[in-house]
Amino acid sequence: MIPDAKQTKVQIRADFDRVLDFVTGGQVRTATADQIERGLFTLLLRLGAKLLPLFFQMRSRACSRDETTLADGQVLPYHSEQKHIYFSIFGHVPLWRPYFYGTDRYSDLLRGTVEYLAVYVPYRQHQRHNRLYASPFPNQNGLEFQSLELAA
Repeated sequence: MIPDAKQTKVQIRADFDRVLDFVTGGQVRTATADQIERGLFTLLLRLGAKLLPLFFQMRSRACSRDETTLADGQVLPYHSEQKHIYFSIFGHVPLWRPYFYGTDRYSDLLRGTVEYLAVYVPYRQHQRHNRLYASPFPNQNGLEFQSLELAA
């Protein structure tokens, strides 16, 4: 189900108000800088996990639903909105985007399997062998903070 942008914005504003309350509320008198910094980091990650899907939703709305033409001249008709998972620093972010049917001979299952083998398997191997960042915070709201690859 595609979330409602207006409702999402209201939730994000309420979450931002909670962040402000966290740094200006009554606990400020007794909290340590470390407690505030760690708590703020967690709250901002949660806020980002709501803002990023909103960004994708706005981008998807801006995309044309008319047929599209590939560089080789093949015309693909619009099919539907399809859910995809985007892996980010905020965890697994669901997004919906336009899907266009191709006229080639490959099934969606075969195409999906090839994408899985080309992307998912090397990603899992990378996770096992190169963990640069592990979150000190517990997994909350279904978010997973597993690894972050730093650009060289």
